[in-house]
Order: sequence, then structure tokens, then C-alpha cells
Amino acid sequence: MGNSSGIKSFSEVAQSLIASILSRQPNANVTVGTFIRDLLVDVPAGEIASLYTQVLVAQQAQSISQAVGSHLERLLANYALYRRLGTKATGTVWFRTPIAPAADILIPAGTLVRTNMSLTQDAKEFVTTESVVMLVVAINTYYNPIDDVYEVSAPMQAVEIGISSNVGAYTLLDIIPSTLTMNIINKTATVGGTDEESDADLRARGLSVLMGSNVGTKDGYEILVEAIDGVQSTIVIDPNDTEMVRVKDGGGADVWIATSSFTEVTDTYNYTSGEVYHNMIQQPVKYVAAITENGNLLVPDYDYKFLRDSGVYERSIYSNDKVVWITNRTAGNPIVVTYGYGDVINTAQGIINDNKSHIVGVEVIAKLCYEATVNITMMIEVLSGYDPTIVANYVNGNVTSFIDALPLGNEIQQSDIVAIAEAVTGVDSVVLPLTSTSTIPPCTFTVTREISGITDGPDMLEGNDTRTDTSNLKIQKFEFAKPGTIIVNYYI
Repeated sequence: MGNSSGIKSFSEVAQSLIASILSRQPNANVTVGTFIRDLLVDVPAGEIASLYTQVLVAQQAQSISQAVGSHLERLLANYALYRRLGTKATGTVWFRTPIAPAADILIPAGTLVRTNMSLTQDAKEFVTTESVVMLVVAINTYYNPIDDVYEVSAPMQAVEIGISSNVGAYTLLDIIPSTLTMNIINKTATVGGTDEESDADLRARGLSVLMGSNVGTKDGYEILVEAIDGVQSTIVIDPNDTEMVRVKDGGGADVWIATSSFTEVTDTYNYTSGEVYHNMIQQPVKYVAAITENGNLLVPDYDYKFLRDSGVYERSIYSNDKVVWITNRTAGNPIVVTYGYGDVINTAQGIINDNKSHIVGVEVIAKLCYEATVNITMMIEVLSGYDPTIVANYVNGNVTSFIDALPLGNEIQQSDIVAIAEAVTGVDSVVLPLTSTSTIPPCTFTVTREISGITDGPDMLEGNDTRTDTSNLKIQKFEFAKPGTIIVNYYI
């Protein structure tokens, strides 16, 4: 029997032809290798089955639920929905030297660094995206007394796209070119690397949009914003949510957005006598990369500090993120402020404000989510015969990728972390709980919140006990969990 769509396979067509021949010539020999089978059954059956296959492809190409590959892409392009391309992981690398340099050290943008390579895993390569300088005149500001080194950090990006470019902390080893005689370290994991959207995910996203959610609903706004390139995750907080602080009368909502897409720009102007601070032109500001006065690099936390808006319009295009001057500047000198801002937030707000999306009398604000940096130190037991370093690195990478892929507001459950670790080949067991103080070093399971700087343990929120007993890390709705220092120790 053919399937419900009427499409027949080669064997089904062949059996139908054989039945037709035998109905007319009951004594005909239709076994494999005979003239009748080879020429009058198999040849036409092959051609007819091929036609059926082409008909099936044509049928599937007209259905979002069945189309694959380029056919699915072309269908959804009619609705301005496109496959999300993979992204490159980003992070920070620290360049270190144990001896105070006698001259400025320039680390140019494009400096190549990489992880170690093993028999089972290729090295992951990254390039720095900004030029940084270790200035002799301010050498004491680079000193790290804990490690007894002088260090300067630089942002970096993976050479290749994909989730495999999310690597754990303390995994970078090599610098290329080797003429740069410094050591390197990545104190935090690299994050944001994603694979190209699969057919299944693209199809699900397309069907969600086409099933129709009104723009005025929470689901509608989430679907609208998540279609923007560069948006990783969204959540809408309305007046009914306990975390809504901006409006309580039903007159608005906050659309919090997780993204790793930021555009670096410069504000250039001449310093005015008596100026206390400078409000950046583009908002919201994610980071300040550098500030120069008359071509000279200013020192953060010595010459200036970056102050984020903490009001009700925080993290939006209406923010007042600013640079506050600590030391005096000279009137008339040119100031250049280089910083990164949330371009995706600007795009989202523009779409929300469009007449087709905007609801009269309701103020909906797009906001850049806060990061909640998760730090884990765990102990695993490695089975005999496995390289413990390689096993630990795989656990590290898998835990890092899992945390980075969580949507906004998702708590970090100990059971998930344990399951991920034990799924790695070579892992025998995981020391529990993840807050154990009996191991050396002790296990840790904490989250540090960007919004407050407070580090919380399980079942804590902004330093307070939530009076629940889950042993999990609480993540607020407007927070996006980000892997920080993930350390996997082991014993055999």
C-alpha cells in the first residue's frame, strides 16, 4: 500500500506492475533476472518511482511543516522570516607579564590566540577585536597582586562560527605571532557562539508566527522582537509581574532582550570648562572601550568612571548612560569616547513604535537585559583509562554551552549540571552537592548579578534568602545567565 499522500516507492510500483502482468499471464516468470522482470517491471518501476519522488518533493516544498532546506527558506522568506546564521563566540583575553615593562606594549587588533589541541579536539582560535596598550606611565594600574603579574585585557572573537567556539575559562594557551612575549589567560568563558538555525527550529519559529499572535499580547511582542537578527532571547514584563518597576497601572510593558550584538561608535567633541560628565549619544551603552584627550589615552577609574542609568528607563534607548570625570580635563581639548551600544535595542524599539505594532496609550519599552554570571567549581571522578584533562575539558565546554543557551529568566538547576557532566564519556560520578566544602578546592555554585554586583548562592536573590529549598541558582526574569568561571577538577 502507498502512503496517505498517494506517493509510491519503487517496490510498491514494481509489485503493482507484477500483479498487472500476472492478471493477464498467470504463468509469466517475473523472478529477478528474467526478461519480463528486468525490462518490463524494474525499468519502468524505477522511472515511475522517480516521478513519485519529484511529486513528493514538490508537495513538501509547498508546506512549511514538511519543506526542508532551501525550500523551507524560500517559503518563509515570503513572510520576511529568514534562517538565523550561526554566530561567533566572544570573550576577553588577558595578556600578562611577570615583569613591569620598560616601554609601552601594543597588542594590535587581530592578534591570534588559541586553545590547546589534543588528539580528539582541534584548537579553537580567536582574534582580538581591539588594539590595547599597556602604558608604562600607568603601569601600577595593570598590576594584579593576587597573581603577581601585570596584565591588560582585550575583547576577542572566535575565528569560526558555532557553539563549539564557546570554550571554558582558563583554556587559552598560545599567542600567534610568538614575537609577542607575553602569557595569556581567559579568566571567563567565551559565550555567544551558536550553530546555524536548523530546519526544525526555523520551521517551529515560522509556524509560531503564522499561527498568529496579536501584537498587543506578550506572546505577540516576543515573536515580533525575536524575529530581529541578533536577538537571542526575549521576555515581556507587564504590570502584573512583580519585577515590573516602571509602570503599575497597566499602561506599559518592558521587552527585555538578550543579545551579543553591539556596535562600537565614537563621540567626538571639545571639552567645555566645568563639564562634570558626558552623556553618550547612542543608548543603551554596554561598555566603554577607550577615552582619549588630545590623543592621549585616559585611565578608567582614575581619570573617569562609567556610570549606567539606574532609573526606570535603564537599558533602553531613553537611558542616560554617561562618563563621569574624576580628574580635571583641559577646556578646548578634543575628547574622543569610544563605546559599544545596543544597536539591537534601537532596532527593536523602532519596530515596537511602528504604527503597525504600536498600541495607542501603551508605552512599550525595549531594554537590554542584565547579565547574571554563573561561576561553578565542581569535582568529577574520571574512569580509569581516560585522560582526565580531556574529560574535564569536555565537561567544562558542555556546561558552558548549556548555560549560554538558556533563555532569559531560567534558573540554573544543579540536577541539569550534574546530568550534563555525567553524560560525558569517561565521567564516573560528580561530587554532590555543588556547594560541597569537603573537597579541595571546595565546590562552588554561585551567580553574580550585573544589576547589583551581588554574588548569590543557591536559593538567594540579591543577598536575601528566598525561603525556598531547591538548591538552584535563581535568575530574575530580566537576567540572562552567562557562564563565568567554570572550573572542573577531577580525581581518578
